[in-house]
Amino acid sequence: MTDYRVRPAVWEESEDLIALWLLNGEYHRRLDEQYYRFRRTAGIEFGHYLLRALNDPNWRVLSGVTDDDEVVGLALATLQRRPPVMLEEGYGFVDTLIVHEDHRRQGLGRMLVQDLVAWFREKGARTVELSMAAKNPAGEKFWSALGFETLLVRKVLRLG
Repeated sequence: MTDYRVRPAVWEESEDLIALWLLNGEYHRRLDEQYYRFRRTAGIEFGHYLLRALNDPNWRVLSGVTDDDEVVGLALATLQRRPPVMLEEGYGFVDTLIVHEDHRRQGLGRMLVQDLVAWFREKGARTVELSMAAKNPAGEKFWSALGFETLLVRKVLRLG
């Protein structure tokens, strides 16, 4: 069994992180080919997004690595604010969580989320939210096992 570690991501491993994100994009495209359509430049655009997140103190970017330093996991999360009418304004938002399919169900996803939750607590967040594909039963099972519950449902009307 492989041993995994979670560490803050660095730009020097961005090529591996982008490749992982692109693989995850293909997975989601198989779930819904109409919704998950990406530009040819998606990898480049994600690289810019990743660079901004790496340099923003309101973001947490993590790499999940094997014992031989192969990058097989990625987590991006940020602090968000609700409208000022809400009693609880600040919350944590998990933007991206990816574990390479060859390394799933071995504890790495849980390790990544535990790190994010600890970071959110440290920053004063009292809740953590995320969005996920409704057609992703593996994701639903994973997040539910970690104690996440469905709060909102996002609906889409396809206009063409």
